[in-house]
Amino acid sequence: MHQITKSDIQKTFINVDLHKEPDLRFAGVNQGRKGLWLVTLDIFFPRLDIPVSTNIDDKDTEKSILVRYIRESRRYLSTAELVPTGSSIGRALSTLDLGSKLKELRVTSGCIDNEPDRHFGNYIQETTNLILTDFRYNLDQPYKKDIVREAGNSISCTSINYDLFMAHAMDNFISNEDSNPRISIPNHFNQCGFEYDSLSPCAHFMGVRHNPITTKWENVYPTNGLFYALALAEAAFYIWMSERVSIEKLLSV
Repeated sequence: MHQITKSDIQKTFINVDLHKEPDLRFAGVNQGRKGLWLVTLDIFFPRLDIPVSTNIDDKDTEKSILVRYIRESRRYLSTAELVPTGSSIGRALSTLDLGSKLKELRVTSGCIDNEPDRHFGNYIQETTNLILTDFRYNLDQPYKKDIVREAGNSISCTSINYDLFMAHAMDNFISNEDSNPRISIPNHFNQCGFEYDSLSPCAHFMGVRHNPITTKWENVYPTNGLFYALALAEAAFYIWMSERVSIEKLLSV
């Protein structure tokens, strides 16, 4: 079984240099029964050694460079929390809270999942810089522009590759003899503990595992929305890099 362990998470704790601004910041919002699980992921680009003779106008070369930037960028988990909801009034308040929080955090872009409330997700899509997304099994590409239907209405939605971005989220915590984890987490998350608790970020990240035999993702704990929110933030990073970034701009960083 592939699962994030206590040891994996402990290797990610750091004291943060708050004076260093990230190159980008992405949000992932997972709709849950208790509220909205919000993650913000700060991105710090690597300094890649790209030969001057590289033909960056070649499509395959451009794609390989973008993939390297996505894979090798450092991540910092700047937010991992619950925005509570409940009643319709609570849902309305959470909309206001989420919109103002995204502005306050200066989020570059982000993803919100389309379930269980597609109308709410679409409202967030229309009023913030987040996009509505749908985790899809067996998608033959990282993402594609799509629609979902709700009560006879068509809603613009981006289908995202479930296995790919769940793996991206889990791979953030992997380290070996040659490399450290590519994600860093604030030290104060350590105080939340590692035993199951619905509000502990560490427990959320330990609450999902991948079964290599069945190739299925399995829930270890009933509450693990922050892990899914992290996968959504990874999807937002990938989509933004694929659609907005020029290689020339990256290489000039």
